[in-house]
Amino acid sequence: MQEKEVGQFGKGALHVEDERDFRLAAALPTPFDWEGAHDQDETGIVENQGSSLSCTGQTTAGIVGDKEARRCSAHAVYCQTYITPDGGAYVRDSLNIGAKQIIQSESEFPSYPANEDFLRDATGLIVKNRPDDLAYVRVVLTIDEIAIALRDQGPVSIAFWGSNPEWATADVSCQGRVWAHNVKAMRPVFRNGKKTIKFKNSWGDGWGNKGYGYADESAINQGGICAYVYSKTFVKPVKYQLRNKNIATADPNVKANANFVNACYVEAHKRSATKRELSIFVGRRVKDVANIILGKWRSPFFGS
Repeated sequence: MQEKEVGQFGKGALHVEDERDFRLAAALPTPFDWEGAHDQDETGIVENQGSSLSCTGQTTAGIVGDKEARRCSAHAVYCQTYITPDGGAYVRDSLNIGAKQIIQSESEFPSYPANEDFLRDATGLIVKNRPDDLAYVRVVLTIDEIAIALRDQGPVSIAFWGSNPEWATADVSCQGRVWAHNVKAMRPVFRNGKKTIKFKNSWGDGWGNKGYGYADESAINQGGICAYVYSKTFVKPVKYQLRNKNIATADPNVKANANFVNACYVEAHKRSATKRELSIFVGRRVKDVANIILGKWRSPFFGS
C-alpha cells in the first residue's frame, strides 16, 4: 500500500471496484419490506478498538464470528493487514483473511489491550487455511441493496467517510471526508420515517446506542465507501492476462467476441484463429471459450 493511497482513500477502506471483488449471483431478489423493518435490542459483546486503527479487523472478525457462532480475534486479522507506518487496513485485505483462514478465537489470540503496537504484533499467530474459501462479495452501495443483502446473506461490512464531530452520536451524517471507518451493518430498520441501516461499531458499549449506530439513506449516499458480504452465491469477475501483458476481462456470462477468441488462440497456439474457429466460439460464454481453448485460466479470477 503506497502512502498516496492511504491519503486518497483514508485509513481502512477503498471505494472502487476491481478484479478482487466478486458479485452476488444474478437473481431477481424480493424487494425489501421497509414497513416491517423494526428496531430491536441486540445481544453480544461490543468490542472496543481503543487507541488502535483496527476497525477493519474488528468488523471482519465480528462478521465471521456471527457466521460461526464464536468470538473471533480482531487481532488475528489486523496483525496481517495493517498499513505501515500510519496504521489502519484496507477492507478487502481484512475480508480476504476471513475468507481464506480460520480466524483464531479471541481466547486463543486476545485483542486486548487494544492499542496499535499490541494489535500489530503477530507473535503467537496461527494461520490455518479454510478447507473451502468463502467469497467476499461486493454489495451495490444503495440502502435497498444493503437491506436485501442483510436479509438474505447476513451481516454486511460497510465503510464510511466521516469526521469525529459527525460521529459524536449514534445518528451519523458522514458529510466530511476526513477519515474512513469500517463497521458491521446489522439490520435494516425504518426509523424516524427514514430507511436506515443499524450498525455495530467497535468503540465500546459507551458509544452511541449501547455501541450501535444508525446510518440513514442520506448518510449512505453522502459517506458510503463500500459494502461487502460473505456469500457462497456469487459470480467471480473474469480476468485473464496474456503473455504479452494485455488484459482480457468480462463477466462469466458475457458472450465471447472475435477479438477475445483470437487472443485465446494466439496464447495457446501461437497463431491467430481461423474464420471457422472464430465462428465456432463467438457467441459462447467467455469462460467456456477460454477453458476449451486454453484448458484453464491462468488467473485465480475465473468463472463461477
